Parts: sequence; C-alpha cells; structure tokens
Amino acid sequence: MKNVIGLWIVAIGLTSSIAAQDYSKNKMTLAQQTELAVKKMTLNLDLSDAQQEKIKPIISQRMAARNKMIARRKELKANKKRLNSEERYLAMNAKLDQQIAFKREMKRILKDEQYAKFEKTAAKKMHQLRKKGKMKRRKKLQNKDK
Repeated sequence: MKNVIGLWIVAIGLTSSIAAQDYSKNKMTLAQQTELAVKKMTLNLDLSDAQQEKIKPIISQRMAARNKMIARRKELKANKKRLNSEERYLAMNAKLDQQIAFKREMKRILKDEQYAKFEKTAAKKMHQLRKKGKMKRRKKLQNKDK
C-alpha cells in the first residue's frame, strides 16, 4: 500500500512538472506581445487612441529586437561561448542607442505628465529587475559554495 501511494505521488509530481515545461513553450507572437504591452501602457498612462497607434510600431520594433537578443543569448549559451570585450561593447552601445531613441520617441508622443509617469514606472521596473538579478547572483554563489 505504501509503495502504491509513493508511486502515485511521484506520478503526480512528474505530470505537473511536465505540464509546467509545456507552458513555457507556448510563447506569444510578436503581435500579441505588442498588443498586451500597448494595452498595459494605455491603462497606466491613459493614452488616447492616436497615441496608441503611434506607440504600437515602436513597441513592436522594440519587442522584435528584444526577442532577437534573447535568441542570440540562448544560442551563445547553448554553444558555451561568450562575447569578447569588443562584441560586448558593440552590443551594449547598440542597446543604449535603442534606449535613447525609444525615450525620445516616447517623449515626443506623450504629454508631459504622461511622460513623467512613464519615467517613474520605468525606473521602478529597472529597480525591480536589478534587485531580482542580485538575488539570482547571490543564490548562484551560495550554490557554488556548497
């Protein structure tokens, strides 16, 4: 009886982990990602229809670049390669240029109070991402020490 219960628990655990892995494969399309991002911005910043239409291609372009960067990073990780200092410099320089262009476009499209709220929200998200990254690095170091 104990063996049956033990096997049952293992089977449930395996099926739930497989289901969780399948979920990660169901990625959204670029259009879906863009639509959701624009709607979130509309709710947060109270965008007009004209502003939404102006922002949509900018967000779409940014999402495409992000997805391309993620794919490149996964490819490098799979090949166990790292960027040399020159490649890293060029990638960071390109990323910063994209951020500057994005900020300028957003400033051009948004009203002053909307832009201020946009900046505040972006700073908050960046802080959360950095905090999350620090936690990952700490956890990685702790696991390395063991």
